[in-house]
Amino acid sequence: MNVRAWFIRLFWLVPLVFYGATVCRWPNWVDGPMIAGNVYALKLSVWVNTHNLFHLLGRLWTTIFPFGEFHVRLNFLCAVFGAVTVTFLFLAGMTVTKNAVASAAGAIAVMFGHSLWWHSTILEVYTLNTALLAIFLYLVASYEETGSKRRLYGAVFVWGLGCSNHVLMGLFVFAFPAILLVSAERRRLLNPRTLAALAFFFLLGFSPYLVIFVREFHHRAPKVFSAKGYWNVLQAMVNDTTGAQFRRYMFPSFMSSAQKWRWRLNYLFLLLMNYPSVAFLGGWVGLAAFARTRAFRATFVFFLAGLAAQAVWSSNYMIWDMYAFGLPVWVLFGFAVIVGFDDLWRRSRITRAALLVLLPTLLAGPVLYAKIPSWAAGPGFWRNYFRYFEYVSNIWDPARYFANPNKRHYDDVERFARRMFEILPQGAILYDDDGKGYYPLALYYRDVLKVRTDIRQHMIVGPAPNSDSIPRAAAQELLADLQRGGDVYVSSPYWPERPMLDQLYSRLAGLSLAKPVSPSTVARLSVEELERTFPVYELNRVVLFPDRPYFIYHVVRRPEPETGPR
Repeated sequence: MNVRAWFIRLFWLVPLVFYGATVCRWPNWVDGPMIAGNVYALKLSVWVNTHNLFHLLGRLWTTIFPFGEFHVRLNFLCAVFGAVTVTFLFLAGMTVTKNAVASAAGAIAVMFGHSLWWHSTILEVYTLNTALLAIFLYLVASYEETGSKRRLYGAVFVWGLGCSNHVLMGLFVFAFPAILLVSAERRRLLNPRTLAALAFFFLLGFSPYLVIFVREFHHRAPKVFSAKGYWNVLQAMVNDTTGAQFRRYMFPSFMSSAQKWRWRLNYLFLLLMNYPSVAFLGGWVGLAAFARTRAFRATFVFFLAGLAAQAVWSSNYMIWDMYAFGLPVWVLFGFAVIVGFDDLWRRSRITRAALLVLLPTLLAGPVLYAKIPSWAAGPGFWRNYFRYFEYVSNIWDPARYFANPNKRHYDDVERFARRMFEILPQGAILYDDDGKGYYPLALYYRDVLKVRTDIRQHMIVGPAPNSDSIPRAAAQELLADLQRGGDVYVSSPYWPERPMLDQLYSRLAGLSLAKPVSPSTVARLSVEELERTFPVYELNRVVLFPDRPYFIYHVVRRPEPETGPR
């Protein structure tokens, strides 16, 4: 076997070693602890945030490979899925271009891409999506090369698995029919037997979700048959499956045109941030070159239909983790990078030499990502860019967490948890939210590791849209806990804790002051003014770390003023 063949066979080691070396060795913020808790409890449902295939594979992985802490094992599983993504993108590139240099360079550009790298080093479900995407892209290209229907059956089976993991994989419904319509073998494909086989293999892949759907429908359905009742249950379940209240952020009508265009410009900026090198140029060259190809016409149409559907949807889902929901687009663009590098390689000696000279710029991404957290600490563009995440800034540094995918030494969540457990007394009550301490402390340390189960943690708002009723209800419960003499802590003076504190301030001021104060008036107070003037109770800052500006509040009753003769 020659060197080229060995290189192709062993290329998978490159992304596996890279992601394995940079994966986080500790728990994460935001959704990671929630997913760990769901995997641990093997939570399966039709709810859009329940990623059933990942939960099943995660439970299997943590059973077979019982090394390290539960959350950390799942971090490594995401690294494996990231490596699978890069490997099959490389194989798809080899199938289409037969160019090992272009395929390897493009795959490494994808490997260094911010979003895939980031999701390969912390616990999220998205690298499973991209691994399945890369596999069925490779199988589609392989089908067109060999004409083997087995490859196409395998592709639709893997697509079905993807739909069992995440609803956004359903958007490839526009891509797969394109193969049937433009393939040179369309007459052989468009017959009842082949179509039935394709449907069978898709449903086989989708079967984990179908079983869960049927089980949940049986559980929810009225005990006495009612057509209307059954229909209402079915509608509710389809609503849960396809986004529920999150759909208001998909093609939102409540945003102005200017706001929407700012989000879309951010989307283009994220694409550039994933490929801040010659790969960005290579991707656009590749899109044009792929469009001209004749040998893989069906693969191109499949690729383009999938890319367009994902790009239209994810660029109009205007939510903070757009960088995550755009991940299929970033990965598919990476395939275009491979085709573009191949085109530049074959054009002339000059373009080949220019490509070789510019390939070291692929390292610009890792260097840039490592620098951004320090740039964000000072005034300027990057500080303004991460201003959206200021609501967590009293607990953790969003620029450090989101900007740098190299998580090998990132232990902030573990340090935060240890410190919180030192601070909180037995039976403490903590008012918190999903973006700060609730998910790691409650859903992972308490529910999975069974640490400090005595702490009562109250999540003010989770993954649901905020409303005025939420802070009012939370303020009422907080006041009741204080009046009962509970040892109460509040995680933050920012959203969503701040509206709760504003409501409580207004209520207490109405009881203790001659002139009531409205919550909207309280909301205009600075954090320092809120602390200084809070009625009846004090908001005492508890500093978490002396070397970092992180703190929570301990809510205690103000001392009664001294009375009597002096």
